[in-house]
Amino acid sequence: MELNEEFFPYLGERFSSHQDIIQFVKTSGSDLPGVPDSSIDFVFSFDTFVHLERRVVGKYLSEICRVLRHGGVGVLHHADQNRTEAPHRSNITDRIMKGLVEKAGLELICQEPVPTNFRHYDEDCLTVFTKL
Repeated sequence: MELNEEFFPYLGERFSSHQDIIQFVKTSGSDLPGVPDSSIDFVFSFDTFVHLERRVVGKYLSEICRVLRHGGVGVLHHADQNRTEAPHRSNITDRIMKGLVEKAGLELICQEPVPTNFRHYDEDCLTVFTKL
């Protein structure tokens, strides 16, 4: 899934040996087009949700709930403004993310701090959830 189609040729070259199992799909920035309901076992995102605003995160979580199978698991890396106040990070906190997860119809499993190893801010957060 990618918002900017101009990356598709680069990604096609970069992963040319895997083109038989990779499909590039343009998204509007908050949806998962072409992914059937209850068809995904596992969702993982690293270093994307740290830049998304609350409204967009909520829309993605609703879409993730739609495509995730019952018993499926999601792991999202996101900003945590409780631990740092970095202006280029989204205004999400662990509590806000918990609320968005639950509002989307998912169940929180756990949240863990993730050291970023950047000197300008301390930690992000990993949120793990499931669809019951």
